[in-house]
Parts: sequence; C-alpha cells; structure tokens
Amino acid sequence: MAAKFVLTTPYGNRYLIHENGDIERTDIPSFQPSGSWKMLALVSAVPNRREFIAFSRLSYFLHSAPELRFKNGKPRYTVRDLDHGTTREWGNTAVHGVAHIREL
Repeated sequence: MAAKFVLTTPYGNRYLIHENGDIERTDIPSFQPSGSWKMLALVSAVPNRREFIAFSRLSYFLHSAPELRFKNGKPRYTVRDLDHGTTREWGNTAVHGVAHIREL
C-alpha cells in the first residue's frame, strides 16, 4: 500500500502514513508496516482543547492550510494512534508533536 502522508516531528523524526493509516518509520531501513500501528487522528497538543481531526478527514484538513505550530514554534497537534490494540497520544510534543505533515 502506498504512503499518503509524510509527518515530521520537531526532533526530526519522519514517518510515512499509508492510505489505511499504517505508520511506517523511516529511520529503520528494514521497517515494514505490520498493520498493528495505525494513525487515528491529529489532536490538540494543548490539554484542555478538544480539537480532533480524524485520519479520514486529514486530507481535507490539510487543504485548508492550517497553522501546525504556535507563534512560539511549538506544535499545535500531536498524533493519536492505535499501537497493538492500545490507543495512545504521542507525549512530549516538543519532541513528538507534529512539526510538518504533507500529502504525497
């Protein structure tokens, strides 16, 4: 399955997000998506904000040219994923937030 998005963190980690939501690491050359690690959504990096952009709406969201960072450079969004049955949000947004995401 082809990659649909490329996501970069402030720390410089890059991930390919496939059409079915599979997340692929790019720092491990032999890494292949297993189907057990999926992107569910972008969520606000600010704890009390309730912003949620479902993966199925991500392309539409990106076409609206959103600001992905605050004026101070910190990420507005982080990733909610499903990793082997556990729903998580990427913590420490200064390192693991969304610096850039673009459609391929």
